[in-house]
Amino acid sequence: MRALRWTLGFVAAVVLAAALFVLFGLDVLKDPLARRVKEATGRELVIEGSLRPVWSWVHPRFRAERVRISNPAWATDGHLLVADAVEASVSLLPLLEGRVVLPEVHLARPAISLEADAEGRNTWTLESTTAGKAPLPIHIGSLTVDAGQVRCRFPARRVDAMARVDGRVERLADLLCSAL
Repeated sequence: MRALRWTLGFVAAVVLAAALFVLFGLDVLKDPLARRVKEATGRELVIEGSLRPVWSWVHPRFRAERVRISNPAWATDGHLLVADAVEASVSLLPLLEGRVVLPEVHLARPAISLEADAEGRNTWTLESTTAGKAPLPIHIGSLTVDAGQVRCRFPARRVDAMARVDGRVERLADLLCSAL
């Protein structure tokens, strides 16, 4: 009898949570998510549009519209990423270990600004804001880009290049090489 009550309580909680997400969407999570990103990386995350779940058979998938991620203060461009939409699937099990694994990420019409300075700092490494901690471990399995622009600035090498990117990006180096 006790197990039945726990099971019914769990099912009721899941149904209630699902109903709240259907009624209110995931927009209530935008501010807590932005705060968490700021605490972990020192970067500003702004989601101006909606944040909603997207159907997926394998992993939970989410879509955020009108997204901006800031660059560090030393960078020339204010933003690392400005995109019409970011859609990503999330592996839940690695989250329990403190790792972020995104099997698939899709960027719709992004403007990406990659920069490195003479001191060896770069804008694409999301440094931890906690002293002595390693950069934030984010693993992206597959990255696709629709109608993207990438700007690479490496003043020490006198490089300032712009490129259009459309399709699957195998590695970050592919983004860099497309702009050079």
